[in-house]
Amino acid sequence: MRSVPAIFGCLLFFLACSVAQAAPAGAKSPEGPAGPVDIRSDRLVVEKKAHRAVFSGKVRLVQKDLIILCDKLVVSYSDDKSEPGRITRMVFSGEVSIEQQDRKGHCGRADYDRTVGLIICTGKPWVVEGKSRVEGERIEYHLSRDEVRVIRPRAVIQLPADDNPKSGRTK
Repeated sequence: MRSVPAIFGCLLFFLACSVAQAAPAGAKSPEGPAGPVDIRSDRLVVEKKAHRAVFSGKVRLVQKDLIILCDKLVVSYSDDKSEPGRITRMVFSGEVSIEQQDRKGHCGRADYDRTVGLIICTGKPWVVEGKSRVEGERIEYHLSRDEVRVIRPRAVIQLPADDNPKSGRTK
């Protein structure tokens, strides 16, 4: 079983990876593995002057085995001429659900600022992996420092069984 920070780190890293820009096959971006990101929703509005795209209504983002569901996804992108269209921020809101393998997470809002490598989950965020669960008022994941901070945490952690207990007896 992974430690509590590893549980958060894994789940939030997968969130960060999901929003990384596509790169050549097999390449990795600084934000995580690259690859196609399939986003589906009921509506899409591209606001060119505001440099953002707004997906709304049953938003489903899939990258490899990662699935993120939410009510609304706002993708902000750069207007910098040297990096046109580079994604700078993604805000997932409205019952955000994140799944990958045996990991699940949920929050009311996940704000990913790619310029500083920070993901902030609010709105009763929680993460479950196996039988372990961590929740808090706010979960912050600093990608560059691989650091997770939980404000007002509550954790239930399933510890692995001790295969060789020291009972003092010999066989």
